[in-house]
Amino acid sequence: MSKGKTSWKVKKSRYVLENPWIKVRRDDVDVGGEVLDYYILEEGPDVIIAALTSKNELLFNKTFKAGIWDNVIELPAGYIDKGNTPRQVALSELREETGYVASKLKKVGELYRSPLRSTQVTSVFLAQDLSFKGQDLEVDEKQNKVVKIKVEKALKMIKKGEIKDMASVAAVLMVEKLVT
Repeated sequence: MSKGKTSWKVKKSRYVLENPWIKVRRDDVDVGGEVLDYYILEEGPDVIIAALTSKNELLFNKTFKAGIWDNVIELPAGYIDKGNTPRQVALSELREETGYVASKLKKVGELYRSPLRSTQVTSVFLAQDLSFKGQDLEVDEKQNKVVKIKVEKALKMIKKGEIKDMASVAAVLMVEKLVT
């Protein structure tokens, strides 16, 4: 990751939580003479997939998320494990979460999930020429329900606050011009 120009300086850095899934780092940062604490969630990169059917529908998952203890409507997504490419993960997550495979997959950009608190960079893909092959859900995804939503309706749902997942909102907006 390239570093931008800044006068800020990290004075001290240490991990306050470390496990196989996440690391939380506390940085003491000099921001012009005053030292402030920043807690940074070190997360690996991930992907999000805007999968478009031949009927101009996007494939979403309606699923429960423990972080907000509520159901959300979101695009398929997943973390990139070491040894895998973003493209490989996009294809496997699409199949796993929706049951669809894509013969066309294009990376359309990258997102910072929460740059104040997280190191995570998300690769956004547009998947097309879909065919259904069957889902392969993980245990915490068994309650997922695949929902097909027309692009125009998805945009209205975003404006109404019915689709709230930030990465899904951003991905839909990124692919909108490519598919409408």
